[in-house]
Amino acid sequence: MIRYLSSASLLSLVFLASACGPSVDGEKKTWERNNANVTTLAAEYPTFKAAMEGQQATAKKAWEAAAAASGDEEKAKAMKAANETLGKLVNRVGEVKSKSESLQSTITKLGKLRLGKSQSKKRSEAMAKARTALTEVGTAMSAAAPTDEATAMAALDPIISKLISAKGAASRTLSKYKKKKKKKKKKKK
Repeated sequence: MIRYLSSASLLSLVFLASACGPSVDGEKKTWERNNANVTTLAAEYPTFKAAMEGQQATAKKAWEAAAAASGDEEKAKAMKAANETLGKLVNRVGEVKSKSESLQSTITKLGKLRLGKSQSKKRSEAMAKARTALTEVGTAMSAAAPTDEATAMAALDPIISKLISAKGAASRTLSKYKKKKKKKKKKKK
């Protein structure tokens, strides 16, 4: 019984180790997605185009070298490294887009709440602050002119921090007024 469990455990670990590693097919899909994201994000944030395309060129060289590697495991690892080279900056620029969309969604939700006059004023202030943050982020993204990954990452850090901060403030306001609305509904019942 103990030998059976040991063998089964060992087999499970071997299976998990092989299943968790990168695969050639998975890395090809990631590569395609990363390259598509470069195109999309470069169109949306043209000031970051040069930096992303520079990373794309560097990653492409690594990708081509990976394709020449022998053995699927070695090839998959090399492809993963190429994807990581491209993906780091692309994901960070994509984070600006997703966090901006999330903040805009919270602003929309705040606007849909039915509130009293005093609460409505506070909600409007929170929405105005969030909109200001989005405008500042848009301005910062347009003003940035990174030429490489390092300058792009340095430019993105304060932009993403601003979005996180604005989203947190807007979400707290939304939660506060949603809770009050729920309490009023419970009292009516």
